[in-house]
Amino acid sequence: MSWAALFVALAVGASGSVAADGDRYRVVKVTHYGQHHHKTKRACKRHGDRHCRSYAQWRMGPARGPQPVVRPAPPTGTPPSPTPTPPPSPTPLPSRTSVDLTDDDDNGWQVAPAYTELKAGPVEFNATNLGMDDHDFSIRRTTTALATIPLLPGESGTLQITLTPGVYTLYCSVATHESRGMRADITIRESG
Repeated sequence: MSWAALFVALAVGASGSVAADGDRYRVVKVTHYGQHHHKTKRACKRHGDRHCRSYAQWRMGPARGPQPVVRPAPPTGTPPSPTPTPPPSPTPLPSRTSVDLTDDDDNGWQVAPAYTELKAGPVEFNATNLGMDDHDFSIRRTTTALATIPLLPGESGTLQITLTPGVYTLYCSVATHESRGMRADITIRESG
């Protein structure tokens, strides 16, 4: 059988046929240049291969045009029941937080904790005086003061204390600082 006859047989036999899996195919010409199988003549000239010439190969490729639509068979019997979505797991509460004490007249005097809900048990507060005045970092529950650490301007300090569930107030106990806004409430909760 000659090459021409083989090509005609492939072209005629494959151009409109449907394969066993339902895909259509057509004959595609793939051209390579040189022994390195470049896709363009320019790539061949770029690396200096003077012996490059066109090699054409005929292959079976996917057909162009609309593809057959495969529709799923309609369900039979009872529809499957939806599986219940499990409840989201609670995010763990932190056991430490940073607290910034500021006395800026433009933005206000404030005690700003990074977290306002913490886990019951040992809690660590990392307080920093970002203001221009002396401050202290204090914590109380209702009217009972629990701990205080003094902080000079730019100074940082750490306070470790064991807290039970409830609402606590973080504040500066120097003169009128609390009344000027240097206070914040935090909630201590059991985790889980």
